[in-house]
Amino acid sequence: MELKFEDMPKAIQEIDRKLNLLISLRQNEPEENDPLLDMDQLRNYLPGKKLARQTIYMLVNNRKIPYIKFNNTKRLYFRKSDIDKWLDNGRKL
Repeated sequence: MELKFEDMPKAIQEIDRKLNLLISLRQNEPEENDPLLDMDQLRNYLPGKKLARQTIYMLVNNRKIPYIKFNNTKRLYFRKSDIDKWLDNGRKL
Protein backbone atom coordinates (compact mmCIF):
# COMPACT_ATOMS: atom_id res chain seq x y z
CA MET A 1 0.00 0.00 0.00
CA GLU A 2 1.40 3.35 -1.01
CA LEU A 3 0.87 6.30 1.30
CA LYS A 4 0.59 9.82 -0.13
CA PHE A 5 2.08 12.80 1.66
CA GLU A 6 -1.33 14.39 2.21
CA ASP A 7 -2.57 11.22 3.91
CA MET A 8 0.27 11.22 6.47
CA PRO A 9 -1.45 13.26 9.23
CA LYS A 10 -4.50 11.00 9.15
CA ALA A 11 -2.33 7.88 9.16
CA ILE A 12 -0.29 9.16 12.11
CA GLN A 13 -3.46 9.94 14.06
CA GLU A 14 -4.73 6.43 13.43
CA ILE A 15 -1.43 4.89 14.54
CA ASP A 16 -1.45 7.07 17.67
CA ARG A 17 -5.04 6.06 18.46
CA LYS A 18 -4.22 2.35 18.11
CA LEU A 19 -1.07 2.65 20.24
CA ASN A 20 -2.98 4.45 22.99
CA LEU A 21 -5.63 1.73 22.93
CA LEU A 22 -2.99 -1.00 23.19
CA ILE A 23 -1.26 0.80 26.07
CA SER A 24 -4.58 1.22 27.87
CA LEU A 25 -5.45 -2.45 27.45
CA ARG A 26 -1.98 -3.52 28.58
CA GLN A 27 -2.17 -1.41 31.76
CA ASN A 28 -5.52 -2.97 32.70
CA GLU A 29 -4.34 -6.49 31.95
CA PRO A 30 -3.83 -8.41 35.16
CA GLU A 31 -0.50 -10.12 35.66
CA GLU A 32 -0.45 -13.76 36.72
CA ASN A 33 0.84 -12.88 40.19
CA ASP A 34 -1.41 -9.81 40.54
CA PRO A 35 -4.91 -10.92 39.57
CA LEU A 36 -8.07 -8.86 39.43
CA LEU A 37 -10.64 -9.88 42.01
CA ASP A 38 -14.37 -9.56 41.44
CA MET A 39 -16.73 -8.63 44.28
CA ASP A 40 -17.14 -12.17 45.63
CA GLN A 41 -13.43 -12.92 45.40
CA LEU A 42 -12.69 -9.69 47.28
CA ARG A 43 -15.18 -10.56 50.00
CA ASN A 44 -13.52 -13.97 50.43
CA TYR A 45 -10.01 -12.48 50.30
CA LEU A 46 -10.50 -9.82 52.97
CA PRO A 47 -9.51 -10.99 56.45
CA GLY A 48 -11.97 -11.33 59.28
CA LYS A 49 -15.73 -11.26 58.95
CA LYS A 50 -17.04 -11.12 55.40
CA LEU A 51 -17.97 -7.54 54.47
CA ALA A 52 -21.44 -7.00 53.06
CA ARG A 53 -21.65 -5.99 49.41
CA GLN A 54 -23.30 -2.72 50.45
CA THR A 55 -20.31 -1.92 52.66
CA ILE A 56 -17.90 -2.46 49.78
CA TYR A 57 -20.06 -0.34 47.47
CA MET A 58 -20.03 2.41 50.12
CA LEU A 59 -16.21 2.21 50.31
CA VAL A 60 -16.03 2.45 46.51
CA ASN A 61 -18.49 5.35 46.41
CA ASN A 62 -16.45 7.23 49.03
CA ARG A 63 -13.21 6.31 47.23
CA LYS A 64 -11.88 4.60 50.34
CA ILE A 65 -10.90 1.35 48.59
CA PRO A 66 -8.93 1.00 45.33
CA TYR A 67 -11.00 -0.39 42.48
CA ILE A 68 -11.12 -0.69 38.70
CA LYS A 69 -14.16 -0.20 36.54
CA PHE A 70 -13.84 -0.77 32.82
CA ASN A 71 -15.76 1.66 30.59
CA ASN A 72 -17.87 -0.97 28.88
CA THR A 73 -19.02 -2.81 32.02
CA LYS A 74 -20.83 -2.07 35.25
CA ARG A 75 -18.77 -4.57 37.25
CA LEU A 76 -16.13 -3.59 39.76
CA TYR A 77 -12.74 -5.25 40.01
CA PHE A 78 -10.04 -4.98 42.62
CA ARG A 79 -6.33 -5.56 41.93
CA LYS A 80 -4.95 -7.88 44.60
CA SER A 81 -1.75 -5.84 45.12
CA ASP A 82 -3.78 -2.63 45.57
CA ILE A 83 -5.98 -4.33 48.17
CA ASP A 84 -2.89 -5.61 50.01
CA LYS A 85 -1.45 -2.06 50.12
CA TRP A 86 -4.83 -0.70 51.25
CA LEU A 87 -4.96 -3.27 54.05
CA ASP A 88 -1.37 -2.50 55.11
CA ASN A 89 -2.08 1.25 55.23
CA GLY A 90 -5.09 0.67 57.46
CA ARG A 91 -3.22 -1.36 60.07
CA LYS A 92 -2.71 0.19 63.48
CA LEU A 93 0.84 0.15 64.86
